[in-house]
Amino acid sequence: MGDGESVADLYARLAEALDRITAAHDGALVLVTHGHVIQVAMSLLQGHGPRDIDWFDLPNGGIVHAPDAASLPGPHA
Repeated sequence: MGDGESVADLYARLAEALDRITAAHDGALVLVTHGHVIQVAMSLLQGHGPRDIDWFDLPNGGIVHAPDAASLPGPHA
């Protein structure tokens, strides 16, 4: 196995980044990133932990709509 970032590390880093981004901006946001980051972010925003990631099918160039921030659990609400 390689020395890359673990899912748990990505989850923690992404949670901090999403907190900073949502605190700095009101209203809708457009975030562009890699597929696995999108999958982890969607699980995080839905209140799932780093061991409960939904590895849904996301085609190259796919678009994912996240829920409104007001409906999110935890610190992202």
